[in-house]
Amino acid sequence: MISNNSKEYVEIEYLLEVLEIVQMHGGSGIVNWLNSGIDAFMLAEGSLDECLMLKPCKGERHIAAQYHAWKRNQFLFKAWSQCVAKTPWKQSGVLARHVKEFKEQWPGLSDLRCPDPAWSDLRSCLFQAFRYGAMYPNGFPPVSQRQVHDIVRPVHDVSALNAFLYKVKA
Repeated sequence: MISNNSKEYVEIEYLLEVLEIVQMHGGSGIVNWLNSGIDAFMLAEGSLDECLMLKPCKGERHIAAQYHAWKRNQFLFKAWSQCVAKTPWKQSGVLARHVKEFKEQWPGLSDLRCPDPAWSDLRSCLFQAFRYGAMYPNGFPPVSQRQVHDIVRPVHDVSALNAFLYKVKA
């Protein structure tokens, strides 16, 4: 069993290794951000999340939850593109039915680490969407056609990713 002191030592060594790598390969902005965050953490000014300014403000979701939601939506979009229908709206309806069916099977699949190689691309994408959705509260993919359509419509827009990445850097 690892004591708290040795665990903290390992975490500090890991942080210093990360800092060294970032200093060699990162831009000055990220190096300054990481340096000041680690310095504040070492001075016991708060948790590492707080010191790196990763804690959400009141009313905002944690950055990890935002990332998991974005990944869930990416996999939903990939699944949506596998569905065949005459219009995007009907395509969303087809995906909503697949999501509903998969949701019923999820309890028996949730312990898997990755999708079965024999599964179709659609089923593999649904597995990943559920896996990422399970990582934050109320994150499971929606089963209504309207909600599915609202998610998959803007996902292919690269600006959604750019907005997410800009928020992370700011």
